[in-house]
Amino acid sequence: MMIDFLIDNTKWLSELVKKHERDSTGLHDWIFYLKNDKKCIVELQKTSYGDTRSGYCRYGDIRLDLISSFTNINEKAKERFHDWGWRWKALNGQKDLNFFSNNCRINKWGKLVTCDAHILVFMVMDRKKKIHVIKIYNNKELQNNKRYFIENYPIKINHKIGEVWGSAFIPVSEKDKI
Repeated sequence: MMIDFLIDNTKWLSELVKKHERDSTGLHDWIFYLKNDKKCIVELQKTSYGDTRSGYCRYGDIRLDLISSFTNINEKAKERFHDWGWRWKALNGQKDLNFFSNNCRINKWGKLVTCDAHILVFMVMDRKKKIHVIKIYNNKELQNNKRYFIENYPIKINHKIGEVWGSAFIPVSEKDKI
């Protein structure tokens, strides 16, 4: 199991965690029970390693989940953000995000807005389940800096083919210290 691998192979974490349990909700995935008798709520985000053409290998970004599900896109939003092929154009900044969210139904905001975890564990894995990267972030700090991410990175609409819903994420450079 990936969480076991994470704890067993992260020395400082293994020294803190007494036990852990799956606690899959819409807001987080795990609870770590620490040796000091405190709890740490954890969200696990996995992404594919990909290759030179796709995934983390190509882009090297941390994809922050901004909109988990949207539907009912009206014509105004389509005219502004759809290229009328199969792709969506990126949203740039809070003004675009406001326009977009006012012209479609946001069924569920993403983890950057709703997650109640203390930490976000970002794991990059290949098809053979080999882990290439593990990054651990203070989730509250990510959420506190949501406006920074929205203003400094494009908001990418996931291209769903044959689906009535879509989603959106912010691809943040892994080198960004914020």
